[in-house]
This record gives sequence, structure tokens and C-alpha cells, in this order.
Amino acid sequence: MKRKILFSLIFIAALIGASFLIGAFYQPFGSFETFRETGFKTPTISIKPVKESLAPTINERMIIYTGYISLETNDIDGTIAMIRSLADRYGGYVASSNKYMYDEEVRAEIVIRVPKDKFHAAIQEIESYGKVLNENINSEDITQQYIDLKARLSNLQHQEKRLLEILELAKNVDEILAIEKELERVRGEIESLQGQINYLERNVEMSIISINLTKP
Repeated sequence: MKRKILFSLIFIAALIGASFLIGAFYQPFGSFETFRETGFKTPTISIKPVKESLAPTINERMIIYTGYISLETNDIDGTIAMIRSLADRYGGYVASSNKYMYDEEVRAEIVIRVPKDKFHAAIQEIESYGKVLNENINSEDITQQYIDLKARLSNLQHQEKRLLEILELAKNVDEILAIEKELERVRGEIESLQGQINYLERNVEMSIISINLTKP
């Protein structure tokens, strides 16, 4: 059963003039003000944020692993084939591959993605495919960034839920339009945050290894 909205009417009379300001407040969900007689047709809405204690927790660190290896090999095409096979065997895939001429020499670049738990094994196997000229391994801990994004997402989802509850209680077109406008803004932010979270999760789950191949 819907809860009854408690509206308090505040009348301010000026010594000169007969205009009145009417404000309506919806206390459980912040403020919900409507100005009808003063020319302000659109209500303004604010929703209190979720307390920080509701921020999510995670069981393990969120770490993005990336690797770069420069290999010298006599058989570039054969090495590319082995790297492709490795990516497939480890449950990954080839993100990009490029073979080109540089100073009249054939060179190649191939980028693969492998599950995070296969990253170090993949690096070790690729090292055996030729002479290692250069190698860089990086790890980026994005745990706090991830937690912050999840907390902001939870807060916005909480706001969305409350706005939907207020929408059911709206009494006129102005209130409905104002609530729908705020819902559109909140949902846009939810979509943006969810996209960022998905991007981080993909990069954590699937590590990136870039390999540069040259001939002796």
C-alpha cells in the first residue's frame, strides 16, 4: 500500500503584492519542491546518497597484467602460428596481428589476450619461441578504483529506485516531468559507470601480451 505523502504548505505574504509561494516537501526521500504561483513550473528533486557503509567489498585484489616481448626468430610466420595456437590452448584469443616490411626486413606484431591465471605461463612459453631481445611485465592494481565505481553505481541504483517510488506518487504533470528528467540523468550515469566497470573487469580477467617479432 502506498504511503501517504505529507505536504506542508508555506504561505509568504508580502506587504505589497498578493503573490504566494507554495512549497511541497516529500521528506522520506530528500526534498521535492513545487513552485506554481511564482512562475517556476518545474519541480526540483534531490535524493540523499547512500551511506559509505553500503559500499561493496571484494574478496581478491583487482590486478591488470600486461606484457611486452620482443623476439628474434628465423621463422616469423611459424612463430605467429605458434602464438596463435598458444592463445587458443590457454582459452584466449588473438586481439590483433600485423606483418610488415621495415628497412627491407619482414617484421610482425601480434597481440593476444589470455586468462589472468594463464598469463605467466604464456609469457614463459612465448620466451621459448626465439631469442628474447626485450621484455616488460607490468601489473596495475585497480582494486580501489573498482570499489569506488561499484559504490557509486550502488548509490545511483538506490536513487533510481527511490525516484521510481516518488514517480508513482506524483500528482501533476510538472512533477512527473521533473522526476522523469532526473531519472533520465541518473540512468545515464548508471550506464556510464556500468561501462567503466565492465571494461575494468574484462581487462582484469583477460591479460594482454604484445609480441614483436624480428629476424636475426
